[in-house]
Amino acid sequence: DVESRPPNIAVLPFKNLSNDPEQDYFADGITEDIISHLSQWKTFPVISSNSVLALKNSKDSTKVIAEQLGARYLVVGSVRKGGNKVRINVKLINAEDDTQIWTQNWDRSLEDIFEIQDEVSQKVAVFISPALKANEVKRFNEKKNINLSSWDKYLKGLSFFNQARITQDVESELNLRRKAVAHCEEAIKMDSEFSE
Repeated sequence: DVESRPPNIAVLPFKNLSNDPEQDYFADGITEDIISHLSQWKTFPVISSNSVLALKNSKDSTKVIAEQLGARYLVVGSVRKGGNKVRINVKLINAEDDTQIWTQNWDRSLEDIFEIQDEVSQKVAVFISPALKANEVKRFNEKKNINLSSWDKYLKGLSFFNQARITQDVESELNLRRKAVAHCEEAIKMDSEFSE
């Protein structure tokens, strides 16, 4: 049931539109960096790169891919290199109704490819997180009036819970689960009617 899912984000492998297979590494690097930057925000769970890279050459629709990954939101993008220039396009899609929430293009010089990756990744993270949060607030408000502070605590707890599920260290997993429980207990204190 899509309504019961946490608002996970999946950053799909960026498409290389350069007609040069050797530029695949750049598109893959952009994908990895955006996943890393978004994960650092800890506001919304981000699907791991291992899961999304397995879908690199998938011909399925974004809606089908979102269902496979259990993601509510998809970040899709493309990279086109020409001479000493590169164009990067990024879109944020709400998979529930297959609508585009946000899009932006970047046109940059290739003088320093690593600086470009870092700049684009950071800007994507800055733009995406507020867009997601605003959309989630709107989505919840359409369902019912809730205490947004409680909801925010719940999301933080959810982030710790998702981190705990993928960690390989038992002590770290226990610590993350304790943090998740603590945040959820605070959320309950703020709004005992908040069912999530």
